[in-house]
Amino acid sequence: MSVYTLAFREDEGASCVFGPEERLDVAAQLMATVANGDAEALLALPAGFVVAPSAARRDAWAEGLAAAARNTGVGIVFGIDVEEARWGVERCPRSFAYACDRGRRLLWAAGTSGRASALAERSVTVGGLRAMVLFGRELFGGRAAAAVETTRPDLVLVLGHGGPTRKWLPPLAALDELAPTLVVHQALTLHRPVMVPAPRGWRPTATRGAIRIVQYRREPDGAAARDVGN
Repeated sequence: MSVYTLAFREDEGASCVFGPEERLDVAAQLMATVANGDAEALLALPAGFVVAPSAARRDAWAEGLAAAARNTGVGIVFGIDVEEARWGVERCPRSFAYACDRGRRLLWAAGTSGRASALAERSVTVGGLRAMVLFGRELFGGRAAAAVETTRPDLVLVLGHGGPTRKWLPPLAALDELAPTLVVHQALTLHRPVMVPAPRGWRPTATRGAIRIVQYRREPDGAAARDVGN
């Protein structure tokens, strides 16, 4: 099987070429494409893949991605942020995680948590893959490692907004000792970003251009990994 990630290069600039609807359309098109050649494909999208102005819009967009996954027979894990203004004052966006197995809801509108027991409930089985879904901000404090140690997934999916920095390296290393870990993030420009290896046992192949797709193909145990800008 393979896990696919999707990033838009315009995230690196000051202006956005792809709005939320365009991003959702590209994700749906990618699911339709990979379904033709990979019966166990999983599409993993980062935290804040789209930013909704309300919970109602968030729910509508999530339903649309779930329907596309059901129609194509592809598994999907994704993040949506909600950026609401109250009394004219913008608040910090709230992040929500979703996971669907060919349209069947496994995880729905799960918010960030600091409790290991709540993180352990994010263990889902998509096709034949047992995965743990985490947000990047949940890596710190040891609770994420405790949840992974309890559930022992085949793969940990860390949904981030930007790529990893040096501060991420120790908790990522702790997770990787327990299970192969993939950081899924947007193509945001970071101060002193770091490269992280592909998950153990997964071999990456990346496209180039404004829309960047990385395919991580599951290999036999012990397959070599190499650093990629996932």
